[in-house]
Amino acid sequence: MKRVIGIGNAAFSGCEKLNELVFPVSLNYLGMEIVYGCSNLPNITYRGTQAQWVKLCSNSNSEWKKGWNGTVICLDTPTEQPDEPDKPNVPFG
Repeated sequence: MKRVIGIGNAAFSGCEKLNELVFPVSLNYLGMEIVYGCSNLPNITYRGTQAQWVKLCSNSNSEWKKGWNGTVICLDTPTEQPDEPDKPNVPFG
């Protein structure tokens, strides 16, 4: 099986119905504006640690998330426990 090692420029740009995205730990590069305009995508799950994510971002285009306001959740991202039972958990990030 082949591993995904990079995501090219504007790969998911304009995918307004996209609501879930999972990045494998095998990534080593993110292109420009890969999730631009993905207004229904609240977060991206990264299958690695926060330290691995920081390294990936340092090797990638700094504008990879331009036009997207979501959160990246890593395997070791802590979550707040809600004070009120009707409030969802909110990932730090």
